[in-house]
Amino acid sequence: MSQSRPAAWAGRLVQLLVLVQLAACSAMSVREAGQQPRRAAGPLPEVPAELSSMRIEAQALPVWQENGQATHVRLGAAGLPGPPRFEVPAARWPVLPGTRGLGAGPVAETPPAQTPEPHSDDASPDKASRIVGTVSPKFDSLQFDDNGTLNDGFRFIPADSHAAVGPNHVLTVSNVSIKIHRKTDGQLQLQSGLQDFFAGLGSQRPQTYTFDPRALYDTFENRFVVLTLEVTRVADGDAADNSYLFIAVSDDADPNGTWRMARINTKLTIASQARWLDYPGLGIDEDALYVTGNYFDFTVGNYADSRLWLISKGVSGGLYGGGAVTARQFDPEPTASESAPLMPARMLDAAPGTIGTWLVAYSGFASGSTEQINTVRIDNPLATSPVFTSAFETVADFDQPFTTDFPLAPQPGGAIGLDSGDRRTLDATWHNNRLSMVFNVLPPTGQSNQNQNTAYWLQMDTTNPANLAVVQRGQIGGEDIATGAHTFYPSIASNRFGHLAIGFAASGTSTNPGAYVVTRRPTDPSNTVSSAFVLRAGIDSYVRTFGGSRNRWGDYSATMIDPVDQCFWAYNLWATTQGTLISGEDGRWATTAGRFCTCEGTETTGDGDFDGWCNNLDNCDLIGNRDQLDPDNDSVGTACDNCPNAANSNQADGDADQVGTACDNCSTVANTNQANADADARGDACDNCVNVANNDQANSDADPFGNACDNCTAISNPTQANADLDLFGDACDNCQLVANNDQANSDGDPLGNACDNCVAITNTNQANADQDLFGDACDNCVQVGNNNQLNSDADVFGDACDNCDLLANPDQADTDNDQLGNVCDNCPANANANQQNSDADAFGDVCDNCPTLANPDQTNTDGAADGGDACDPDDDNDLIPDANDNCPLVVNPGQANTDGAMDGGDACDPDDDNDLILDGADNCPLLVNPLQENLDGDALGDVCDPHDDNDGRADVVDNCPRAANPTQADFDADQVGDACDNCANNSNTDQADQDTDLVGNVCDNCPFVPNFSQLDNDGDQIGNVCDFCPDEFANTCYVFGNGFEAALRQLKR
Repeated sequence: MSQSRPAAWAGRLVQLLVLVQLAACSAMSVREAGQQPRRAAGPLPEVPAELSSMRIEAQALPVWQENGQATHVRLGAAGLPGPPRFEVPAARWPVLPGTRGLGAGPVAETPPAQTPEPHSDDASPDKASRIVGTVSPKFDSLQFDDNGTLNDGFRFIPADSHAAVGPNHVLTVSNVSIKIHRKTDGQLQLQSGLQDFFAGLGSQRPQTYTFDPRALYDTFENRFVVLTLEVTRVADGDAADNSYLFIAVSDDADPNGTWRMARINTKLTIASQARWLDYPGLGIDEDALYVTGNYFDFTVGNYADSRLWLISKGVSGGLYGGGAVTARQFDPEPTASESAPLMPARMLDAAPGTIGTWLVAYSGFASGSTEQINTVRIDNPLATSPVFTSAFETVADFDQPFTTDFPLAPQPGGAIGLDSGDRRTLDATWHNNRLSMVFNVLPPTGQSNQNQNTAYWLQMDTTNPANLAVVQRGQIGGEDIATGAHTFYPSIASNRFGHLAIGFAASGTSTNPGAYVVTRRPTDPSNTVSSAFVLRAGIDSYVRTFGGSRNRWGDYSATMIDPVDQCFWAYNLWATTQGTLISGEDGRWATTAGRFCTCEGTETTGDGDFDGWCNNLDNCDLIGNRDQLDPDNDSVGTACDNCPNAANSNQADGDADQVGTACDNCSTVANTNQANADADARGDACDNCVNVANNDQANSDADPFGNACDNCTAISNPTQANADLDLFGDACDNCQLVANNDQANSDGDPLGNACDNCVAITNTNQANADQDLFGDACDNCVQVGNNNQLNSDADVFGDACDNCDLLANPDQADTDNDQLGNVCDNCPANANANQQNSDADAFGDVCDNCPTLANPDQTNTDGAADGGDACDPDDDNDLIPDANDNCPLVVNPGQANTDGAMDGGDACDPDDDNDLILDGADNCPLLVNPLQENLDGDALGDVCDPHDDNDGRADVVDNCPRAANPTQADFDADQVGDACDNCANNSNTDQADQDTDLVGNVCDNCPFVPNFSQLDNDGDQIGNVCDFCPDEFANTCYVFGNGFEAALRQLKR
């Protein structure tokens, strides 16, 4: 867990005080720096960052350069064997320079004997080593004498071996040299001194031998990156104090091509003193390169601080793109001097949010019985002001106090022990929220490997960036290599499967210095790694000090991921055969690079697809599928399951098309692509309707096409010929040459409406005498072409052949044969093709009875040949000219005119009596009777009927002329017969009836009030309707009556 900053810094302050005290009393040097030999060159201009591009041609070179057997020392210009040496007095860690290394002058090169490695290195690793198969390929690279071959005969210690692996190459570097190998077999393609490698910078190239090289492969951009340092010091006799970082980036994944290079001025003033950069750490993320390093003063070599150089990749126009380089220096711990070297993590993929990478540091921080791990998170690295967040994680005690020096790592035969470095963090990597790091510790008493230099690994969870947590850690002890073996200079890599590989050096009283590796898988028990396996066992002891006090190994190693298959590569030192005697010392280092793979499960079963799962657990052992997805739970992973969503553990594939029978949409026809255009249950290869879904595959006519897409479902037509491109094939199309998707056929003959020349009339033979669009059977002009079939009069003949095109005449009658039908011929009985009609009436001149006077009715009343009425002066031929004739059209020579009106004589007057009733309807046409009264209903109205009631008596002698009374009875002898007398018993010739109730006054019991019934309840001759006392005969209520009733009574008397 993170410790608060004040407490952590308090602990560090105590350490620094102790370091100062130790520096005052200790003359022991843990790291050394020697004066570097250099090639003649004038002073260099101060340039912060220079960029150049150069092309390096690949060379096929042997691994060793054969130069004879001479072993004499070549003298330098001063007559001394090699350059002078310089040792920096220093305390234990971390204030120790020395990556510059020590140099020795040229000597004759004696290649190391090609002694085979011990048999145990060649054998398959045991199960506990947890790698698949053997380390392969494996090949040697840079070695001690290469420095002489490639750098003017000078040799350097320590080796500072580092490497990078790309898709096809392995690039290795040592203190002053570089090699490029073909990855598959180690064939050397390029070797060079680093000074020459950077010659493309021209005047900015290194002027002395460089030191502390680093290399990596940028998987984000698929490029190699190489850096190295150069320092010149006035104290060494140089013209000026300078500090430079040289960096090179390949333009693609092939390091044998073009490189882009830059020189960055890393000289800084810290605490008022000029300082130079030492021991760089190299990290990377998707945006930038991170270079950390320790700063020392030029004069004595005292440590000042640790700093960060942040270099933008600049893919478009920067370092990577061949443009201006942006390199910025930051103090990631500005509140106090950083007392431990910071190591940047190599990011395998992009961190979440704004995080760039982490810097990590450990070098013995302690707080009582616990250790402290320092982390610095970098956010927004490309911003003007990146954000640095420091934290300390507390871990239970795993190291002796930092005041306790590391012992020398022993060697066989009592050889001088190896200086195996200090407690600084040596390497770090990040993937999937796991920050992993390695360093050296000296385990406390009571713990495994106590008092032995021991490599150590630690992993943090970064899921919560603000509160990191240590999740696992542990020693990488040497006891499984040999009893008492020390382990040191570890490096670490994590692949995308979460597997770890840690390369390291080991040495002991029975073990020559060699290169070893351990691994870890996510399924392994927490806090554990595998037993060690040999990368390259040492075959001799190693002593090489160049007259210094330290027999140095390291200063680091490299463990990398193969970007092709997520296997690992380790690159490290081993002690080869002794030789190349200088100052009585003949130890020689060499390097080896080797590839190995890990998997989860039983490694002996292999990992054929390199997905991190051993074949015994891998549900697709030949196809990489880290996720092991198996949605159908048939124990065959999706990546290799021929039916990923249909369980079929037997993987049956009847048609051998790589799609299992259980899910193959054409199980008997090979169709690997499973193309299924219509998305039904059948693939195109076996679907009888490729583009129309038809799961039932119904095929009524048994041709190759199913009903759903067959253009003739009931008639076999394998070719599906369809000349008109409608939905029906020629074999069944009732219009083969005319598209008619509806196949409408109104007349039921073999031809559809779209091509039938008689759509509504059956005419199988399609006879068409006039060759127009209409067959004879329906053509309204069979012999005359008329595609428009215009028929203005809607008869059966079209205008083109109709002898009356505007008047319907289906019989085409033409009595006079003048080509004009009777119905439109103005003289149908007289041939007159010109149809001359002078008076424009309906009759042509040849048949018009008034040819010059319009008379469309052709009326000719007298029927004479003297012309029609319109032009005849005496139409009725009664000798009375029409102008004087009161009936010009009716013969009436007498000119009778009953009503005397000017409406014509009686012979033609329709209403002779002018009573507005026409004579034909008038029952008295010569007598006015507009009401047409006719009592007896005979043909004569009353006004002209001499016997209205038809009782046998004429009206003039009938006492009831309008009421039948043949007996003429008249009881009251008042000349009004009883049949019509309103008082038959009372004489009243005048028939007066005051109240018009059909009862005359003389006999009406209420003569002034209508009472047809004459009711009189009390019999007093006063009707009820006018009797004030209708029910009292004695009239007792008379006295209450009024004068009216009295008057009535008087009248009745």
